[in-house]
Amino acid sequence: MRAVADPGPAVGSVPMLALLQELSARAWPVSPLRHSGDLAWQLAGRLDGLSIVAVDDAAAGFVDGEDGLCVLVDPARAELLDDLLDHFDSRTVLTVDTDHALLDRLRRRGYRPDTAGWWSRQIRHSLTGLPEPVLPPGFSLRQMTAFDLVERVAVHRAAWHPSQQTEQRYRQVMATPTYRPEFDLVVRIPDGRFVANCLGWLDPITRVGVFEPVGTHPDFRRQGLGSAVCLAVMHALRAAGATECVVYPVLGHPTSVAYPLYRSLGFTDGPEVRRYVR
Repeated sequence: MRAVADPGPAVGSVPMLALLQELSARAWPVSPLRHSGDLAWQLAGRLDGLSIVAVDDAAAGFVDGEDGLCVLVDPARAELLDDLLDHFDSRTVLTVDTDHALLDRLRRRGYRPDTAGWWSRQIRHSLTGLPEPVLPPGFSLRQMTAFDLVERVAVHRAAWHPSQQTEQRYRQVMATPTYRPEFDLVVRIPDGRFVANCLGWLDPITRVGVFEPVGTHPDFRRQGLGSAVCLAVMHALRAAGATECVVYPVLGHPTSVAYPLYRSLGFTDGPEVRRYVR
């Protein structure tokens, strides 16, 4: 294969994140494993520390912590899956159950589902007929601005404690080309504090939006704030041309609490995301 090991943010003249996002969109009908917004949120500021390999402009793979190997391959070039699996020889590979080309190859190589660890499921919601968000009296929705950075990071850290989020890393997220402040919404209480947030992302090719991440301050949970801010982001995504919104709640873990929230909003089950190991 013609592989390009990437020590920095670009392969040739194509920024690496943009290449990964393009491949995510091309693979989406067969392998909705990573939305382009997931990639922006999770990889912003971290590309230099990842081992990434691209094959021409049709396939790429990278290893990311306990998730193991993630591959993004144009369905028309499924044979390149073998090149990436050979190159990385990873013990763990992240999969989605609609990607039969990848799953068949993994089974032949002796991989089996990781039944001991966490797993996830894509759940989805059409963006037609959305209800309006409802907040308690005195609470309001606010679009993120650069002046809100300190408070925005603070509510994320409170919701996801212990969190490694920093103001510097959030600036890197905001600097990604697919970040749009109209999808970065917070709930503000009368004293001005932010107590809930939802960051949405829109893939302009698939016209699918995603939440990544969503959180509510522990002192303000069970008041409908998470539902309200998610609905507000769904309205914003629809206004920008999205037809569907997805999210990937973690399941099979003691801290897995998001799934019931999304189901209460009307999200329905989609493909299963699971690690395969050998």
